[in-house]
Amino acid sequence: MTDIRKLSMGPVELEWLSDALGLSSPMSETPSLEGVLSSMSSIELHIYPAEFEIIREGDQGSDFFIVKTGSLSVLRRDSMGRPAQIGQLGIKDFFGEISFLLHSPRSATVKTDSECGIFRLSAAEFAKILGKYPELDRKIKQLALERLGRLFIH
Repeated sequence: MTDIRKLSMGPVELEWLSDALGLSSPMSETPSLEGVLSSMSSIELHIYPAEFEIIREGDQGSDFFIVKTGSLSVLRRDSMGRPAQIGQLGIKDFFGEISFLLHSPRSATVKTDSECGIFRLSAAEFAKILGKYPELDRKIKQLALERLGRLFIH
């Protein structure tokens, strides 16, 4: 059994997450993202070991992930069914948005290259965040479109 550790979330982690999502503006008229995040019970911070598949191509799932520490590889099966690296993720990158937005199976496998700290947000709670922050919603949709475009090129 692989050791995945769940860490406790405090104000420092919530502030980091708010900054990573790009919504730390104190002048915003919407509620502070840190306040919104702290009220959500299903946001978790996990430590995954190296060589761990966090999501697997073809699997069902709609949770959203943000990288706090470490690096990850994005893999997709080629025409022969072999995994081929199509991308790399690092600190403040996120993944899982395509399945979240399209309610479809995972479009790629994301595997840790090193030990990684990853925030995991349930789809339901992430949808609440996007409903309150239209600029984040636009950012996530734009990235999903770009990534979908690259999937068809590979």
